[in-house]
Amino acid sequence: MAYTQASKANNNAIDAVKSEARDVTRAYPEVQDIQSDLVALKEDVTKLSKHVYRDGPVQFRELAKKKIEQVRHHVEEKPAQALAVAFFSGLPKTTEPLSIR
Repeated sequence: MAYTQASKANNNAIDAVKSEARDVTRAYPEVQDIQSDLVALKEDVTKLSKHVYRDGPVQFRELAKKKIEQVRHHVEEKPAQALAVAFFSGLPKTTEPLSIR
């Protein structure tokens, strides 16, 4: 019985978060543009990963260290922007069914 109540409460919480995400997406149409950009970025990173795999792990490690340091510097310099990117990348698209990842 307690498990069923907890499961229902969990489902209600999930539904509330989904509803809030839909409201944010409707209120700010720019969110969809950002989501599209993030999808394109993910595809580009996938392509890059394939090229790096082909070119060799040693070169990749050196490049990765450099890029990680650049990202770390950017996050330290512009934490609000980094937080916004992280937030918007987690919002579900309104054109697709909502799902929990």
